[in-house]
Amino acid sequence: MSGEENENGNKVIFLGESNVGKTNLMRISVGKPFDIHSMSTWSVSYLPKNIKHDNQTYIFNLWDTIGQETYRSLTKIFFKNAIIVLLVYDITSRKTFEELEYWYQQVKSELDNEFLLAIVGNKKDLFTESQVTEEEGKKYAEGKGAYFKLSSAKDDPKDFTEFLEGLMKESIEKNISKIINKPRGISIDSKKKVKKRKCC
Repeated sequence: MSGEENENGNKVIFLGESNVGKTNLMRISVGKPFDIHSMSTWSVSYLPKNIKHDNQTYIFNLWDTIGQETYRSLTKIFFKNAIIVLLVYDITSRKTFEELEYWYQQVKSELDNEFLLAIVGNKKDLFTESQVTEEEGKKYAEGKGAYFKLSSAKDDPKDFTEFLEGLMKESIEKNISKIINKPRGISIDSKKKVKKRKCC
Protein backbone atom coordinates (compact mmCIF):
# COMPACT_ATOMS: atom_id res chain seq x y z
CA MET A 1 0.00 0.00 0.00
CA SER A 2 1.46 3.36 -0.97
CA GLY A 3 1.73 6.37 1.33
CA GLU A 4 -1.04 8.14 -0.55
CA GLU A 5 -3.38 5.19 -0.22
CA ASN A 6 -2.64 5.00 3.49
CA GLU A 7 -3.38 8.70 3.96
CA ASN A 8 -6.72 8.40 2.21
CA GLY A 9 -7.80 5.11 3.81
CA ASN A 10 -10.28 5.11 6.70
CA LYS A 11 -10.55 8.88 6.57
CA VAL A 12 -12.19 10.84 9.39
CA ILE A 13 -12.68 14.56 8.74
CA PHE A 14 -13.29 17.33 11.26
CA LEU A 15 -15.21 20.24 9.74
CA GLY A 16 -16.42 23.55 11.08
CA GLU A 17 -15.53 27.21 11.50
CA SER A 18 -12.21 28.49 12.82
CA ASN A 19 -11.53 28.28 16.55
CA VAL A 20 -14.23 25.71 17.35
CA GLY A 21 -11.56 23.32 18.65
CA LYS A 22 -11.15 20.82 15.81
CA THR A 23 -7.38 20.60 16.24
CA ASN A 24 -7.55 19.92 19.97
CA LEU A 25 -10.28 17.32 19.52
CA MET A 26 -7.95 15.54 17.12
CA ARG A 27 -5.00 15.86 19.48
CA ILE A 28 -6.77 14.38 22.50
CA SER A 29 -8.15 11.57 20.33
CA VAL A 30 -4.63 10.25 19.72
CA GLY A 31 -3.42 10.75 23.27
CA LYS A 32 -1.81 14.14 22.84
CA PRO A 33 -2.39 16.82 25.50
CA PHE A 34 -4.82 19.69 25.10
CA ASP A 35 -2.96 22.73 23.75
CA ILE A 36 -4.29 25.93 25.27
CA HIS A 37 -2.16 27.92 22.82
CA SER A 38 -3.51 26.14 19.74
CA MET A 39 -3.97 28.55 16.85
CA SER A 40 -6.28 28.47 13.84
CA THR A 41 -5.34 25.80 11.32
CA TRP A 42 -3.80 27.27 8.16
CA SER A 43 -2.99 24.02 6.39
CA VAL A 44 -4.67 20.64 6.12
CA SER A 45 -3.02 17.91 8.17
CA TYR A 46 -3.81 14.50 9.55
CA LEU A 47 -3.01 12.32 12.55
CA PRO A 48 -3.17 8.51 12.43
CA LYS A 49 -5.08 6.65 15.12
CA ASN A 50 -4.86 2.91 15.64
CA ILE A 51 -7.85 1.01 16.99
CA LYS A 52 -8.26 -2.68 17.77
CA HIS A 53 -11.52 -4.43 17.06
CA ASP A 54 -12.20 -8.16 17.01
CA ASN A 55 -8.48 -8.90 17.38
CA GLN A 56 -7.57 -6.83 14.35
CA THR A 57 -5.81 -3.47 14.17
CA TYR A 58 -7.11 -0.68 11.96
CA ILE A 59 -5.61 2.70 11.15
CA PHE A 60 -7.92 5.68 10.91
CA ASN A 61 -6.56 8.98 9.68
CA LEU A 62 -8.03 12.04 11.41
CA TRP A 63 -8.01 15.05 9.11
CA ASP A 64 -7.93 18.61 10.40
CA THR A 65 -9.32 21.13 7.92
CA ILE A 66 -9.18 24.88 7.42
CA GLY A 67 -12.25 26.70 8.71
CA GLN A 68 -11.55 30.15 7.28
CA GLU A 69 -14.10 31.19 4.67
CA THR A 70 -11.35 32.20 2.24
CA TYR A 71 -10.14 28.58 2.02
CA ARG A 72 -13.47 26.76 1.93
CA SER A 73 -13.11 25.75 -1.71
CA LEU A 74 -9.72 24.21 -0.95
CA THR A 75 -11.03 22.36 2.09
CA LYS A 76 -13.56 20.52 -0.08
CA ILE A 77 -10.71 18.78 -1.89
CA PHE A 78 -10.07 16.74 1.24
CA PHE A 79 -13.62 15.45 1.65
CA LYS A 80 -13.05 12.60 -0.80
CA ASN A 81 -13.61 9.09 0.56
CA ALA A 82 -14.30 10.21 4.14
CA ILE A 83 -16.13 7.50 6.07
CA ILE A 84 -16.70 9.49 9.28
CA VAL A 85 -17.58 13.20 9.23
CA LEU A 86 -17.67 15.30 12.39
CA LEU A 87 -19.26 18.73 12.10
CA VAL A 88 -17.94 20.75 15.03
CA TYR A 89 -19.28 23.97 16.54
CA ASP A 90 -18.36 26.05 19.58
CA ILE A 91 -21.28 26.23 22.03
CA THR A 92 -20.22 29.78 22.99
CA SER A 93 -20.55 31.02 19.39
CA ARG A 94 -23.97 30.86 17.73
CA LYS A 95 -22.43 31.74 14.36
CA THR A 96 -20.39 28.52 14.36
CA PHE A 97 -23.59 26.55 14.98
CA GLU A 98 -25.47 28.34 12.21
CA GLU A 99 -22.61 27.66 9.78
CA LEU A 100 -22.98 23.89 10.28
CA GLU A 101 -25.59 23.88 7.54
CA TYR A 102 -23.03 25.17 5.05
CA TRP A 103 -20.61 22.39 5.94
CA TYR A 104 -23.36 19.78 5.86
CA GLN A 105 -24.46 20.80 2.38
CA GLN A 106 -20.87 20.72 1.14
CA VAL A 107 -20.37 17.22 2.50
CA LYS A 108 -23.60 16.00 0.92
CA SER A 109 -22.63 17.45 -2.45
CA GLU A 110 -19.05 16.15 -2.42
CA LEU A 111 -19.38 12.66 -0.92
CA ASP A 112 -21.04 9.91 -2.89
CA ASN A 113 -19.93 7.09 -0.57
CA GLU A 114 -21.53 5.87 2.65
CA PHE A 115 -20.35 7.65 5.80
CA LEU A 116 -21.23 8.21 9.45
CA LEU A 117 -22.14 11.76 10.47
CA ALA A 118 -21.79 13.32 13.91
CA ILE A 119 -22.56 16.79 15.23
CA VAL A 120 -20.17 17.86 18.00
CA GLY A 121 -20.76 20.81 20.30
CA ASN A 122 -17.35 21.61 21.74
CA LYS A 123 -16.23 23.67 24.79
CA LYS A 124 -18.94 22.45 27.15
CA ASP A 125 -16.60 23.50 29.97
CA LEU A 126 -17.72 27.05 29.08
CA PHE A 127 -21.42 26.21 29.52
CA THR A 128 -22.09 29.46 31.39
CA GLU A 129 -21.23 31.33 28.17
CA SER A 130 -23.24 29.04 25.90
CA GLN A 131 -25.19 30.58 23.03
CA VAL A 132 -26.56 27.24 21.80
CA THR A 133 -28.60 24.92 24.00
CA GLU A 134 -28.02 21.19 24.12
CA GLU A 135 -31.58 20.70 22.89
CA GLU A 136 -30.87 22.79 19.77
CA GLY A 137 -27.80 20.73 19.01
CA LYS A 138 -29.66 17.46 19.45
CA LYS A 139 -32.56 18.65 17.30
CA TYR A 140 -30.22 19.66 14.48
CA ALA A 141 -28.44 16.30 14.62
CA GLU A 142 -31.72 14.38 14.63
CA GLY A 143 -32.84 16.30 11.56
CA LYS A 144 -29.73 15.12 9.71
CA GLY A 145 -29.85 11.56 10.97
CA ALA A 146 -26.57 12.22 12.77
CA TYR A 147 -25.07 11.33 16.11
CA PHE A 148 -24.74 14.14 18.66
CA LYS A 149 -22.08 14.83 21.28
CA LEU A 150 -21.34 17.66 23.67
CA SER A 151 -17.64 17.66 24.40
CA SER A 152 -14.81 19.42 26.14
CA ALA A 153 -11.41 18.81 24.61
CA LYS A 154 -9.95 20.63 27.59
CA ASP A 155 -11.71 19.07 30.58
CA ASP A 156 -12.90 15.64 29.42
CA PRO A 157 -10.71 14.20 26.65
CA LYS A 158 -11.60 10.60 27.53
CA ASP A 159 -15.31 11.19 26.94
CA PHE A 160 -14.83 12.46 23.38
CA THR A 161 -12.19 9.86 22.58
CA GLU A 162 -14.57 7.06 23.56
CA PHE A 163 -17.30 8.63 21.42
CA LEU A 164 -15.01 8.78 18.38
CA GLU A 165 -13.79 5.24 18.90
CA GLY A 166 -17.41 4.11 19.04
CA LEU A 167 -17.98 5.64 15.61
CA MET A 168 -14.86 3.92 14.30
CA LYS A 169 -15.98 0.53 15.57
CA GLU A 170 -19.41 1.02 14.06
CA SER A 171 -17.86 1.88 10.70
CA ILE A 172 -15.80 -1.31 10.89
CA GLU A 173 -18.82 -3.44 11.78
CA LYS A 174 -20.84 -1.93 8.94
CA ASN A 175 -17.85 -2.29 6.62
CA ILE A 176 -18.40 1.25 5.41
CA SER A 177 -16.54 1.93 2.19
CA LYS A 178 -14.41 -1.20 2.59
CA ILE A 179 -12.59 -0.50 5.85
CA ILE A 180 -8.88 -1.17 5.46
CA ASN A 181 -6.91 -3.30 7.92
CA LYS A 182 -3.55 -2.08 9.11
CA PRO A 183 -1.23 -2.70 6.12
CA ARG A 184 1.70 -5.04 6.57
CA GLY A 185 5.16 -3.54 6.39
CA ILE A 186 3.99 -0.07 7.32
CA SER A 187 4.35 1.25 10.85
CA ILE A 188 2.81 4.55 11.77
CA ASP A 189 3.70 6.17 15.08
CA SER A 190 0.83 8.28 16.34
CA LYS A 191 3.37 10.54 18.03
CA LYS A 192 5.07 11.51 14.79
CA LYS A 193 5.04 15.12 13.76
CA VAL A 194 1.87 15.99 11.89
CA LYS A 195 2.33 16.09 8.15
CA LYS A 196 1.18 19.34 6.61
CA ARG A 197 0.30 20.29 3.10
CA LYS A 198 0.48 23.80 1.86
CA CYS A 199 -2.82 25.05 0.62
CA CYS A 200 -1.32 27.12 -2.18
